[in-house]
Amino acid sequence: MRLFKKIIDTLTGQKAKDNILVALLINGTSYGTDLVQVGAAKEGSVYGWLHQLEEEGLVESDEVGRGGIPRRAYWLTVAGEARARVLRGTL
Repeated sequence: MRLFKKIIDTLTGQKAKDNILVALLINGTSYGTDLVQVGAAKEGSVYGWLHQLEEEGLVESDEVGRGGIPRRAYWLTVAGEARARVLRGTL
């Protein structure tokens, strides 16, 4: 049963990361809250997925000001854009 749960968690995580990549391709530079609003990921997990995508070299981020409050913006790398274009064709 544990192995089954681990497999499901892995597949769910990959789907969430794929959704984030495609959302960034469509919407361009975005904040985590923007990705939640378009349904790319759930609020409690979006930043974890974004961090993993950064570690994989598919997404970059930087802290930017928006209304005086510093926030982190995310965008695709060249590798991330290529992956997102492939995913978009298969979704």
